[in-house]
Amino acid sequence: MQVKFNEGASYITQDGNNYTLKQLHWHAPSEHTMNHKKFPLELHLVHKSEDGSISVAAILYDFGKPDPFISQVLTAWMQLKDVVTRLGADRLAELPVDRVKMKALKRRTRWLFEYMGSLTTPPCSENVTWHVFGKVRKVTYDQVALIRSPLTHEFQHNSRPTQPLNGRAVELYDQRKHNHHSKRWSHGG
Repeated sequence: MQVKFNEGASYITQDGNNYTLKQLHWHAPSEHTMNHKKFPLELHLVHKSEDGSISVAAILYDFGKPDPFISQVLTAWMQLKDVVTRLGADRLAELPVDRVKMKALKRRTRWLFEYMGSLTTPPCSENVTWHVFGKVRKVTYDQVALIRSPLTHEFQHNSRPTQPLNGRAVELYDQRKHNHHSKRWSHGG
């Protein structure tokens, strides 16, 4: 389940390079853990630079209040579920989505984790820069159920198991202690 973006999408700047938001998608349950805890939902915002480098921002969700960003796409999700039901689960279903206000995803955290890894979906390409936001957002049970609803039962749990670090360094950036990070990674668009 993913939302693809046309031209004019949001971007991030990382180490002086612009990375354009190409698509976002959800995994249920989360693929990342925090203090060994899995979360009911994780959002990946996949960005690509002109040279083909990939940077993914990951947002973890725990149960609570409705998420305002997810609320924007609920109507499209319900329509997609109807299209999948009509076409069959083995067919690709695409549906245009109205303008999405990315401001609802604005980073509201002063710290995040960064590491070099791979994509979590095939072809699992390496050399991907990951940014896992430290603040866990809230989502309702109904929102998670609706995100899963267009998928057949066997695909409703669509997360890759947590992988070993294999010697990777995971760095914590805390903007309260290091102003360095804001120069390294910023959001625009």
